Amino acid sequence: MSSATLYGPRGDDFYDIPVSLDSFSPTSYRYWRISYTSSSGQKFTHSKVHFGRIFDFGKDPSRIVPKRRPAKQGRFRPGSGSEHLLRLDEEIYVYDMTWTGISDDKVRDFFSKIADYKEDNSVFLITTSDHTVLDSLRVLHCQVSNVSARPASELIDWNEVRATFTEVLG
Repeated sequence: MSSATLYGPRGDDFYDIPVSLDSFSPTSYRYWRISYTSSSGQKFTHSKVHFGRIFDFGKDPSRIVPKRRPAKQGRFRPGSGSEHLLRLDEEIYVYDMTWTGISDDKVRDFFSKIADYKEDNSVFLITTSDHTVLDSLRVLHCQVSNVSARPASELIDWNEVRATFTEVLG
C-alpha cells in the first residue's frame, strides 16, 4: 500500500477487489486482525477496513444526480447501532442514481443483499474505469436510502431501480 493507492474524498481509503471472488472467501469469526509489515519509517494511515462482497447491476446507471451538502445535516451510525449527529461544515457527497433495464432477479438480489439492510449497513460505491461518475473519486463510503424499484415498461424483466447514496464520514 502506498499513498498512490489511497482513494476517497480525503485520500484515506484503500480498496482491493480480488481478481476472482473464489479466491476471497472470508470465514465468519468474532474477531479479525489486520497486520501490516514495512520498513521502520513507513506509516499505513487509512480510515477504515471493510470486508464484503461486490454487487453489480451489470449496467451503468442511466441517471446520476450528484449533490454536495453540509455534513451537519447528516448522521453516522456505526456497526454498534449508536447514532451520531454530524456537526461538521464540510460538504459531503449525495448521489441519486437510477438504473434502467434491470432484471427481476437482480432487483431481488439488490433488495435482499443491500436495500433490506440499509439502516444497519453501509456500502462502498466503487468505479473501475470512468471515475468522473463519482467526481473523479474511485471509492465512496455511503449509506443507502430512498430505495425504490418499479417496472420500467410493459416489457417483462425490465425494471427501474432508484437509490440515494449519502457519504458516511468516519
